[in-house]
Amino acid sequence: MGQQDIHIGVPIAPDDLRPLNYRDRRHRVIDAINNLGPPNDVEEPLPPQPAFAAAARAWSESTSANLGHAVLFRILEQLPNICPRLPHWSLARAPASCACRVHQKDAGWPNWPADLLGPRGPGVVEGA
Repeated sequence: MGQQDIHIGVPIAPDDLRPLNYRDRRHRVIDAINNLGPPNDVEEPLPPQPAFAAAARAWSESTSANLGHAVLFRILEQLPNICPRLPHWSLARAPASCACRVHQKDAGWPNWPADLLGPRGPGVVEGA
């Protein structure tokens, strides 16, 4: 596990794609993506982060969260409170005996707190 460089290019406006047929739209988008960042022949992977991988595995093993959820938990755990929808992450860092208070649920992934905290991890308390 390690970092990724993410390159964000100039947005392609719908008006730029609208006059093109499907094949040309597809090529326009693919060409824009392929021209982001360094050329493929000089691009190199970033070094792995074994300490992060170990922390994710340890969370997965101690809470029974699947590894993908454990990775996401460890990523979110490192972030400042960048989103008002995630006010509980400071509580999620507490010892396993503490509960995590969920203030809002996401309709697309209603069980995300329990999934990230794992069946044997901190409990999830709805509301307040």
